[in-house]
Amino acid sequence: MAHVSEETTKGLIADFLKDIIDYPSNQNIKVDGITWFKEDSYKGTDYDWLSVVFEKASKKQSMENKGTPDFMVVKDDSNVIIVIECKSTTSDHSKYSNLVDYKINGFGSSDDTTKYAIDGALWYASFLSDRYDVIAIGV
Repeated sequence: MAHVSEETTKGLIADFLKDIIDYPSNQNIKVDGITWFKEDSYKGTDYDWLSVVFEKASKKQSMENKGTPDFMVVKDDSNVIIVIECKSTTSDHSKYSNLVDYKINGFGSSDDTTKYAIDGALWYASFLSDRYDVIAIGV
């Protein structure tokens, strides 16, 4: 079996985003008001304010260090933002076998938000949910 890494998963997601018709062909490029960002590439753009939002968003939940999702997709003048968190293996996708359990239990402990893609995506979504309808995706 080939070595699997989170960077491989991030590469697959970047390729997927690039291939969507009428979407930007790369990060930080705006097409029809849509921009996708990898990690904190939003710095220095119209979305630089996200730096403040994620200033204390470390997945360790200490509220002392910066954190940032692996990807975000935004559209100008929209109430929706997409947050994508990646992991290297499917065993790190979700702590629950039934995703409905997230409705009951939320994103979990710092160990959970660090280990699992869905928990991490929900953690980052919690920092945006007062301003946006957030679509949180774990890959």
